[in-house]
Amino acid sequence: MIGRAGRVEADGPPWAAPVFGFEVELDVRAVPHRKFEPRPGTPSSERDLTLLVPDGVLAGRLEGVLSGGGVPVLESVRIVNEYRGGRVPDGTRSVTFRLTFRAPDRTLEAAEVDAAEAKLLAILERETGVRRREQADLRPE
Repeated sequence: MIGRAGRVEADGPPWAAPVFGFEVELDVRAVPHRKFEPRPGTPSSERDLTLLVPDGVLAGRLEGVLSGGGVPVLESVRIVNEYRGGRVPDGTRSVTFRLTFRAPDRTLEAAEVDAAEAKLLAILERETGVRRREQADLRPE
């Protein structure tokens, strides 16, 4: 039991509606303390990376490879889309990741983001055989 609810005795005129209340017992030790993190002072750069992924390769594994790729300006990786059918070859699917890049002390140049993205693509291809989805990988309409 974490609490109780019911009618409460209250002073009031006889014509007043009954008063109900509840009491909940909270254990403050169960609430994790959150560490304050200030907002970044520099802008981020986002890139969508669409990959042609064989059905046997888990998107979560690819997310882990990208996150652990040793690119210090890579702030976050998240899956934003997965697509099958259409012009995507049988036995594969198209998975789109949103990569967020940021340097804590300066605004990143486009060439730096390009180099970071190229490094991540090389790691992906080396470790999983997965590569960027390009028009050449697609079935004709």
